[in-house]
Amino acid sequence: MRFKSLLIIIAVILLSASSVTAQDYTLQSLNDKYKALNDDTQIMQLCREYMSKASDINVIRDAQDKFSGINPDSALVFSKKLYDEHPDSAKYAYLYGRLVEGSVEKIDLGKKVVALAPKWPFGYRLVAATYVQSLLGAQKKDPAEDKLKKNLPGDLHYIKDLVKLDSNQVYPYQFVLAYYLYNKSYDSALQTLQRASELKLAWPSPIDYASLYAAMGRYPDAQKAVEAYIDMGISQGQMDPQEKDSYIDQIYTSALQGVHAYKEALDFKLARTASPDSSASYDIACLYALSGDKEKAFEYLTRAGDLKWSEIEQVKGDSDLVSLHSDPRWAKILAVFEANYDAGIGGRKAAALAMITDQEAPLWTLIDDNGNAVSLADLKGKVVVLDFWATWCVYCKMAMPLIDEFTKEKAADNNVRVFAVDVFEKGQNKVHNFYREKGYNMTLLYGNDELPRAYGFRGIPYICVIDKNGRIRYIESGYSPDLKEKLTWWTEDLLKL
Repeated sequence: MRFKSLLIIIAVILLSASSVTAQDYTLQSLNDKYKALNDDTQIMQLCREYMSKASDINVIRDAQDKFSGINPDSALVFSKKLYDEHPDSAKYAYLYGRLVEGSVEKIDLGKKVVALAPKWPFGYRLVAATYVQSLLGAQKKDPAEDKLKKNLPGDLHYIKDLVKLDSNQVYPYQFVLAYYLYNKSYDSALQTLQRASELKLAWPSPIDYASLYAAMGRYPDAQKAVEAYIDMGISQGQMDPQEKDSYIDQIYTSALQGVHAYKEALDFKLARTASPDSSASYDIACLYALSGDKEKAFEYLTRAGDLKWSEIEQVKGDSDLVSLHSDPRWAKILAVFEANYDAGIGGRKAAALAMITDQEAPLWTLIDDNGNAVSLADLKGKVVVLDFWATWCVYCKMAMPLIDEFTKEKAADNNVRVFAVDVFEKGQNKVHNFYREKGYNMTLLYGNDELPRAYGFRGIPYICVIDKNGRIRYIESGYSPDLKEKLTWWTEDLLKL
């Protein structure tokens, strides 16, 4: 009897321990442990643990995302291992399907998830999301595009069934909308938007209606929807009421351009700008180029040049104007814009130096890519440039080559130090590999969660220039094609102080 009682006690203890362990694998505990770690190996092991032991699919997905953010290949291998060990698990089939590369294999895994758990929406989500990303809303041709087109009619019910399973969420309607837009079934698309609107959630907004109305050729309705969108932005304090007409012009023209309604966009633009300035002339030239009217395109580009349009980098990279590149007049137009740019150097420099500010730079001590500690306090007497960035940030990657050019030009000046401070991501392996591959000359520092709060920014890239006394004097938020030029003027100005 005593032995039997002991077994019962042990069983109760084991059950209690198991219960506590299961409850501990929460999103909060994952994030708390994740924030406390900086070593890639430890973070990946944490993610493996939560992917294996958590029961909440949202926790498991987050662990997988964190894992993949550090080492995508290892995350894929571990997800496949879990799937191979549990071939009849809908959960692990779904996880593997999220990371597997081929679109057809993703869809097949999604279908298997549905077969294993027909009441669970995640299998349907995997099928629907893959069709949207690889076909219905694809930005580039998928290797399996022909097979996806062939299979779509038979798989359409997976997308539509998702609405029935999760009708109180907006994402199923977004998938269905993508299908109707792909097939140009605009009436059905409109009904889908209207049904989603009945949920009274953040999506859809008037701008979604504007784009659809433009595609349907209901241009007055599209314009009204744009105006409603702008009024909403103004009421929420997100848009300047003084700029309402400018917003309407930009957003409505963009909506028309998005559905290739170039004639309507031109009619609207020309009716609102009797005497277009350089910017408006440039925009009109782009629309004429898109519509195939080269003569009018060059006429308005010439006007823009006469009015001192000087955004030369924008002109060179503008896909709207590609059709003009082979024309002999293109080189002449570029020469005019470049001359305008060169002539405007005095005004640009004055505007850049007028951005001066004066605030104490929060102190920090960070580790560089060689494991050495670097402290801002030790850099007093030097001008310091900080570029806060992350490997996932598109605009950061656009800015970094410009900062690198500036750094190389200042390499011989011991009074200027340039640092690239990685923020908003965990682990160092991915950052290290990216940075070494690019061969940038800025000193790489590994930041922390406190830096963005201390420096008062939420978006990146965020660049600041600190004077010799440790005070922030110039700030650039976001990407600017003239960043190198500004950095040169700012550092020269601060070296004089």
